[in-house]
Order: sequence, then C-alpha cells, then structure tokens
Amino acid sequence: MPVHRIHIKNLRTYIVKFADDMYLVVPESLSLTAESEVTSIEVWSKRNNLNLNRAKSKEIIFVKPRSKTPLPQPIPGIPRVEMIKALGVTICSNLKFSMHISETLASCSHSLYALRTLRAHGLCTPLISQIFASTILSRILYCAPAWWGFTSSEDQMRLEAFLRKSKKAD
Repeated sequence: MPVHRIHIKNLRTYIVKFADDMYLVVPESLSLTAESEVTSIEVWSKRNNLNLNRAKSKEIIFVKPRSKTPLPQPIPGIPRVEMIKALGVTICSNLKFSMHISETLASCSHSLYALRTLRAHGLCTPLISQIFASTILSRILYCAPAWWGFTSSEDQMRLEAFLRKSKKAD
C-alpha cells in the first residue's frame, strides 16, 4: 500500500491510497487545516475526473485517554464517527481494538463450527489443520502487527482462549 505525501500550505500530511479507498491522516498539530486539505483533495479529484463523495466519507479523531484537549469543529458534510473500518480492521477513536477482536472472533467461531461439521463428516486431520490455518488463523493474524500493540491484556486473553478452544476442536 503506497503512502503518498502531499504538501498543503507547507504543512506535511499523508494520504494513504488503496484501490478506491483513500485515508487522509492529519496530525493533531495540523487539525485546524483538515477542512482545507479535504477541499484540496476535492479540487484534485475534479481535475482528474473523479468525485469525492462527502456523504460516504467519515471523520474520526483519535484521542488519548483522559485528554482534556477540545475537539476541532467537524468538517462540513462529513459525519464524525467513533469507529471506522479501514481495510478490514475496526479502529476506535480511543485506539482500542476490542471491537475488531470481537468481530474477528465471532467470524472465526462460525468457521470453527464449519470445521467441526467437516470433521464429523470424515474429513482427515491434516486437511482440517490446513483449512484452519488458511481460514481462521489467517483471519486472526490479519494486520496483527498494526493492532497487537494496542490490545489490552483482556483482549489478548480472549484471543488465546479462542485458540486453545480451537486446538481442542482440531
């Protein structure tokens, strides 16, 4: 995923593009420029025969716990949200990933049930293990280097408990 730097009024911001998704990352120190940066993206889009749909756009502000800093005004036409799904990872404004882990474990539980059904119908252990690794384990590990350092010990224990339960089922 390429990271492209753009300069607006000699300020450094980052735009991360992936397929038809784009993420504008604005540091807190430049938060007052966010609206002008979105406007610049709209101008660039129009010049390149594209359209920025503000109704489909979302604004999220990441805040430190117990922060007393007042939030900037919302960008007109763009709803402010408390969580966002970026490339399959749910990120909350407090940089906690409990929701992502809950969604992932729920999805993996359904797949684990399917694996148990396959085992009951006679699928051999090596194939069950291969399917487990390619479906469930890959889903759990997806983007883990990005979110693992932000997980609470409770979330880590939930993941480990699921893996222990999966091992028993395997």
